[in-house]
Amino acid sequence: MLRKKERKKLYIDVTGSAPPFSVPGKQLESTFHRLLKGLDPKKTKILDFGAAKLRNTIYLLEKGYTVYSCEFQDLFKRSKQAAEYLAKAKKYNNFKQLIFPKEFIEFRGRFDAVLLINVLNIMPIALERLAVLALCREKIVNNGRLLWYTQHGAYSKESNVIKVCDGIATGKERKYMMFYRDFARKDIHDMLNSTGFSFDNNFKFPTSGNNQAYVFRPYGPVLVDQSLGLKGMLGYKRKLEEITRKLPKRKYKTKAPRDVIKTKAVNIDKQYLEELKGILPGKVKKSFQIS
Repeated sequence: MLRKKERKKLYIDVTGSAPPFSVPGKQLESTFHRLLKGLDPKKTKILDFGAAKLRNTIYLLEKGYTVYSCEFQDLFKRSKQAAEYLAKAKKYNNFKQLIFPKEFIEFRGRFDAVLLINVLNIMPIALERLAVLALCREKIVNNGRLLWYTQHGAYSKESNVIKVCDGIATGKERKYMMFYRDFARKDIHDMLNSTGFSFDNNFKFPTSGNNQAYVFRPYGPVLVDQSLGLKGMLGYKRKLEEITRKLPKRKYKTKAPRDVIKTKAVNIDKQYLEELKGILPGKVKKSFQIS
């Protein structure tokens, strides 16, 4: 651990890991085919959360689905490829854009399917991962399908910088680093179960390779709602300041949070207990306490 005088600020840009691929790839195409089987493209609304450079969004737009892409505005300012794909997507009448976070949080529609493709594994704040899942739970139809799809063990040890929270910061020599967390199957299911989703084992993805591919249904309540504080999120205005980001051949202005995030580990079982204490004050027995 660094001594106090040796500590430095660590900047992580979650959009920095957006891949340069132009199409989903055969494994992901097969996954989409199985996920969306039986759904009429003309009547199906899909949320592509953490849509990155829109390669999956455009693929599904071409299939006739109505796709809402959700991503940070900064990515389209920084990446020429992302800006070009956004211009291409806007030519489709079935394309909708939700800028994260404000437009997504305030959106009041419902989706038939939600895509989380390599999203939560690059988010360093554990409670923010649960908040994303809880918001998706709020915005999915009663019998909707949520796809969890993440890489497993696919990161370069040479690019590791330092352990951060429950994962690692990657991207040596970069001012704005990236984050990676490799989840075990149980970790994934615990997070989804705690935010109102149930695993649907009727969906099999034999062609997903080393990737983790699961489908969940919104069949339960959000068990950590009070801890996440989502009820007050609409009134929360995070302080932003204009900064200048430098690229190899150009620079541009964008906005970034001013406040510093102090992270802490999250024990989902303990969060359950705290929620229960609020619902049943004085009735939570010692035998339920978690050490």
